[in-house]
Amino acid sequence: MVVFTKLGVVVDYFLRSLTVKIVKLFLPLLFVSPLYGVVQPIGPIDFGGGLNLQTSVTDIKDNQSPDMCNCISNQDGSMQKIFGTERFIEQAKSSQPITSLYRAYASTGSTQRQVTLAVNGSNILISTDKANPFWVVLTSFIAPGQHWSFVTMRDKVIMTGDGLVNPIYSYDLFTTSFTALFSANPSSDTAIIRAKYLLQKSNYLMFINCADVTQGTTYYPSRVYFSLLNQPSSTTYNRFFDIRTNDGEDLTGGGVMKNAVNFFKPSSIHELTFSILDLISRGGDQTLTQLVEGYGLLAPRTLQNIGPYYVMASQNYMRLYDGGQYTRFAPQDETKSISEDIRSLFERLIHAGTYPRMVGKYYKKRNWYVLSYEDPDKFPNGMNNSIIVYDFRNDSWYPICGWLADSFETFDGQGDNGEFVYGDSTDGTVYYADLESAVDNAPKNIVLDTMDSSATWRG
Repeated sequence: MVVFTKLGVVVDYFLRSLTVKIVKLFLPLLFVSPLYGVVQPIGPIDFGGGLNLQTSVTDIKDNQSPDMCNCISNQDGSMQKIFGTERFIEQAKSSQPITSLYRAYASTGSTQRQVTLAVNGSNILISTDKANPFWVVLTSFIAPGQHWSFVTMRDKVIMTGDGLVNPIYSYDLFTTSFTALFSANPSSDTAIIRAKYLLQKSNYLMFINCADVTQGTTYYPSRVYFSLLNQPSSTTYNRFFDIRTNDGEDLTGGGVMKNAVNFFKPSSIHELTFSILDLISRGGDQTLTQLVEGYGLLAPRTLQNIGPYYVMASQNYMRLYDGGQYTRFAPQDETKSISEDIRSLFERLIHAGTYPRMVGKYYKKRNWYVLSYEDPDKFPNGMNNSIIVYDFRNDSWYPICGWLADSFETFDGQGDNGEFVYGDSTDGTVYYADLESAVDNAPKNIVLDTMDSSATWRG
């Protein structure tokens, strides 16, 4: 009896103690202020760090993601779905990709001209109407598969293909005449050349990475020819300079920054300065200087001048380069990598051999650099099948799905509103992109892998 009595006391004491603890724990909640029940805002959730492929998911920053698609960060880090696309012209011209695009402008004061040129297979096309555009064929006799370089000079668009197999052409924006730039019956000192890239500064036209076809064909991959002042079709056999002919590398492009011309090779960068570009015997005062040794431009179509920097794909990563600016605080400030967070992506492209074929464009309206590339692990194969955007506002990368682009252009001139367009890498269609009025993407074609090649089989 005593044992049971003591046990009952112990049990009773335990239950009473437990009740007191529960009351102490929950009683304050019965008298809590209603203010503590109000939902407290904690957003926006920050995704301003963009894509990060280099850090494990357990160590990645809170504002980054290892996988994302069609989301762009605002400046406050909040996410926004990318806007849609719309066809520039409804009908595709052919089943060949749009390999090059160019927007040209000219004005006489009372008359303005705006034209869009596109290269599609063996055709060079032009559209002159923005409201109800349609394609007009300028020529159907170019070698397909080339990428073309364009400049506007003295109301003419001058264009050349990087295959060095077609003449350099000239299109007059007012008379609409389309002709070869060089005469078929040259004088004794005239050189008829072809070039991979064009560049103009101070009304001189420069031809980069050339072939002389005056008599036979002789290739000069390290040579730059230049024209007479205000005479783009006037080049002579001795108006040229060579850049490091003994390094085994070709010139891959050129640009103008801070009143100087820069020429690029895969592992070097050079600068041309002048007031008069001519033969020294005729008063030419040009000076050619090597600025950089050890890196340069490996993927020619990635080069973009964004003002204070060039953006370009060098040997192993995307790079900013300041054009040899001598007012920087330290020499190392002249360049920096912008691809550390996605380094493994570019390593895959280099290993697969698709890295040099990338194409990039600076989209001023959004302050984006848009890069198109062929991912060897994605379909369709053999063409650009992926897009990634570098947002300069927060120094981050964001993948875009659904765009298959082999060329880009922006409509930044008089009468335009900074529109962004791209040429499809699978057929002859040009699209307006990033349209707020077009929520859904416009492509109506579906790309299917026929599995004809076992090289694409997995598993």
